Amino acid sequence: MLDISRGKVPTLETLYKVVDLLSDLKYNHLQLYIEGFSFGYPSFKHLWENTEIPIKPNEFRQLDAYCKDNYIELVPNQNSVGHMGAWLATEEYKDLAECLKVINYLGY
Repeated sequence: MLDISRGKVPTLETLYKVVDLLSDLKYNHLQLYIEGFSFGYPSFKHLWENTEIPIKPNEFRQLDAYCKDNYIELVPNQNSVGHMGAWLATEEYKDLAECLKVINYLGY
């Protein structure tokens, strides 16, 4: 499992290199852990377009095809509910937050 949600989201080129390494090591499974705005949902572009550079759906499809070519199963792991701090800190969704103090503490 590779967490792409902490720090800078890796580029597609970097992820290809990870797949190459895993293939050389004879791994057949890559799980990408995603939370916050590390995946660029097109319908929520207004929430991330000025602050984040997420992996986009077309890039994910390209990565999946590259994994298949290298006999690796790509498994997306989209965390939700418990890890929605970045989303709940936005003006649009802050009314859904259970505890704003926790969101502020997390730095969102």
